[in-house]
Formats: sequence, structure tokens, C-alpha cells
Amino acid sequence: MAPVVIIYLIWGAWLLLWFAAGIVGPREAGAPRGWRAILFHLATVPAFALLLTLVRPFPATDLADGLWTAGIPDGPGWALVLLTLAGFALAAWTCSHRIRRATAGVQLVDSGPYALVRHPYHLGVLIAATATAVLFGQLTALLGLLLLAGILIAKISYEEQACDDDAYRTYRAHTPLIVPFWPENIHVPRGGRLAK
Repeated sequence: MAPVVIIYLIWGAWLLLWFAAGIVGPREAGAPRGWRAILFHLATVPAFALLLTLVRPFPATDLADGLWTAGIPDGPGWALVLLTLAGFALAAWTCSHRIRRATAGVQLVDSGPYALVRHPYHLGVLIAATATAVLFGQLTALLGLLLLAGILIAKISYEEQACDDDAYRTYRAHTPLIVPFWPENIHVPRGGRLAK
């Protein structure tokens, strides 16, 4: 099987799990609820459709071989498949860790993947989406990646504003937002935008 086929299988499995977890999984503190949660989930549908090139609004520019004129050879293609799996592995680790800590009664999860960054799930999805967009090499896939990144940034901004208690401020002071080992912490002031 070609790397692109495996990518579709991986994303299909993840999307099913993501949908199921959205229905029955526990919510993080500060996560959007109600109409906001529905809005964020609905906004990701076109992003995923573009990323996975299920729709192609640019048929003239989405060339047969993609933006990379020779296409991606199988060797690097399989490396991108592994990077996609690594991104989803981080997202899965984040979910399972959060569920275990929530069932133990922990209010603020700051261990496991949350010790690396404040939003490890979003980081994992962005890693997987970036590897997928590079593998497809289509303008449509790159547009889907940008749209998904914008949606996740908006969601992160919302969650950061919603979590503004003393415990979270302490956690925020020593844990990077989304890039591990980033020298300066980025935070979202109450009612503001992402800032250093």
C-alpha cells in the first residue's frame, strides 16, 4: 500500500475516535461548551476536507503531482506517515492521561504531556496535519492545514482566557503554550489576544 492510502486510514480512524470522544469524553477545564463547542467542531469539517483533499477548490493549481513536481518518494512518504502517527500518539497520550487524572479527581492536569506544553493535544493534531499536508503536497491540503491551525489557535485562545485562576496562572508561568522548551511563555490576558 502507498503512504497516501495509509494516511487516509489513519485519519479515518482518528476522526471516528475524535467524534466518539467528543460525545462521551470528559471536558477539560476551560474547553468550549454548548454552542461554542459545536461551532469549533463544525469549523473543523471544511479544514479536514481540504487537508485530506476530499474537496479541491483549486483544480488548476492542484497539479497531478502536487506542488512538489516529482511527488514525494515512498521513503520520505513513509517517514511522513510515521510523523503523522507520532502526532496522533501524542494526542492519544494526552486524552488517556487527562481521563485518568480526571477520574482521580485532579482539577488541573499538569503532568504527563501537560508537563511539556499546556495544549499537547492540539500540538499532536498540528504535527499530524503538517505531515499530511506535506505528503499530499497540494495547495488544497496546505490551505486545509492553515485553516485547521487558525481554528486551533482560536480554540487555544478561548481556553486560555477561560482558565484564569491562581493554579492555572502558576502552571502557565512554567509551561510553554504549545511549543515544547520555548524560551518565553505566551499567555492570553483576560479579554485579550495571544501575547508574550
